Amino acid sequence: MSTPSPEKISISNRFSGLPTDQLEENCPEQSDAYIKTSKPPPIILYGIEDVNKLTELLEGVVNKIEFTYKIVNKNQLRISSNDVDAFKKIIDVIRKNGLIGHTFNRKDKRPYRIVIRNLHHSTPLCVIKETLEDTGNTVVGEIINAKYGPDKRPTSTFFVNLAQGPCNKAVKNVKYIYHQCVTIEDPRKRNTVVQCQRCQQYGHTKNYCMRPYRCVKCAESHKTSDCPKKDRSLPAKCALCLGAHPANYKGCEVYREILARKTAKQTHLKSRKNLSPIIDQPSTTQPTQEMYKPKLADNKHQTYAKVTQSKIKNDKEDLSSLQTSSRLMEDLLFKQAEKFDLILQQMSTLIGLMTTLVSKLVK
Repeated sequence: MSTPSPEKISISNRFSGLPTDQLEENCPEQSDAYIKTSKPPPIILYGIEDVNKLTELLEGVVNKIEFTYKIVNKNQLRISSNDVDAFKKIIDVIRKNGLIGHTFNRKDKRPYRIVIRNLHHSTPLCVIKETLEDTGNTVVGEIINAKYGPDKRPTSTFFVNLAQGPCNKAVKNVKYIYHQCVTIEDPRKRNTVVQCQRCQQYGHTKNYCMRPYRCVKCAESHKTSDCPKKDRSLPAKCALCLGAHPANYKGCEVYREILARKTAKQTHLKSRKNLSPIIDQPSTTQPTQEMYKPKLADNKHQTYAKVTQSKIKNDKEDLSSLQTSSRLMEDLLFKQAEKFDLILQQMSTLIGLMTTLVSKLVK
């Protein structure tokens, strides 16, 4: 007679590490199925006088249901396409026919950019790349070390572009690179406005510009690298306001106006977010006996609906006056900041002139 085998008791250690397959679930392997399909960016065209000719041109390469128009202003027309294939065909036909305009980078082609801090500038770039790619990511382009000062001194900050993928967020879990404790974070948002180095206009970049070349120094129709004026002592000419300064000068009237509109828009959005909860917040004023006295003389011949309607109207007027006061204060602060910036620019100009004068007197 055989003895029955004892039952197996399953035990587990709750302090043991996670299994390998469970860790891999947080970062699945990259595949073609992950690639996000985003809507193509718009195409901005300038100086379109006959939309019929433009329609005939586009319908020759794409279906008429694959694109739409929208008038931005008197001189600008925006084209929106349904998919990437239609976008590529429209861009090709626009470039071939020499139409003037610009577009933007596609969202699915934009790299995932990170900033590595507290990493010595002499760290081998191959080690940085290998460490980042061990997280399942792919480094795109060069790894750039940030420079500082007029002598371009290297810093402990690196900028890296990664290809879009499911493991982009996992790269922030890296704590050590080449035995150094580092911090990996998203880049800070710039408060400036991007400027095209091809046509010197603001709002787009040179890689997606289809406008004629404008020199940043003399405002003529050629590349900046081909400018015949090599002498820096010669006066410059702005391609935007025709002033006596380069087109990338941050004190340019056109740039200051664009930056002011952008800042005012951001401030308005922030003020709306801050003021929106005011309606739902209960009053913090302590109730008094006067608050509970009924106003018989005012409400004697009024219905409940009329009384409620007048109360809502008063609340809206109070909120409107509060918003107006907030906007006036924001405008005042912004104008003061503009004056302060102008004073700083004038002081820097005077300092430069004084330095030049002193150097000539010494000689």
